Amino acid sequence: MNQNHQPTLRIRGPVDLLSAVPSLLGFHPIESLVLIGLTHGALVVTARLDLADAVEHEVLIAEALQAMLRGGSTQFLAAIFSDDAPATEVGMPHADIAVTVAALIDKAGGELLDALLVTNGV
Repeated sequence: MNQNHQPTLRIRGPVDLLSAVPSLLGFHPIESLVLIGLTHGALVVTARLDLADAVEHEVLIAEALQAMLRGGSTQFLAAIFSDDAPATEVGMPHADIAVTVAALIDKAGGELLDALLVTNGV
């Protein structure tokens, strides 16, 4: 038996993905932008940036995405974890960062599958 065998984690949708993020990172992200890189539907790499840094320094997002692309990622999911600004009827908080991430992924030749906002742990 191969002792290096890692169990397979099957993610079937956004709820599974968000539930897996703490395991992927090794901690529960707070005020964070989490980028998940996939290729052919398989997880390749996960990256986390402080949300404040990501909002103010677009270059950090671009550098993280470039590293993920070099590592083999072709598809991406973005999850914004923030309890500062819950969704309202007026608009979605952090929509600007989601738009920035989408534009950077597109510019780099990747595909954004989804962008998710997690507030108050939901």
